[in-house]
Amino acid sequence: MITHQKESTTKKNFQTILISTLLVAVLDILAASVVFNLWFKMTPIQVFQFIASSVYGQLPAAIITAKHYKKYHE
Repeated sequence: MITHQKESTTKKNFQTILISTLLVAVLDILAASVVFNLWFKMTPIQVFQFIASSVYGQLPAAIITAKHYKKYHE
């Protein structure tokens, strides 16, 4: 009986952490989009490309943009 309660609590804790993480990520993305739009007049897509370029370098950002364009503009 105690094992069942422990598993339930562990699952509930995991769900709480997952939902909290997703909420914080969405708020972070929203804040970055708003700040970069107000200060630098960048669109949300440009913000994502800027973030990706700092992580992966300039070439992958160009590849991501090309794949996005090809996927949605054929």
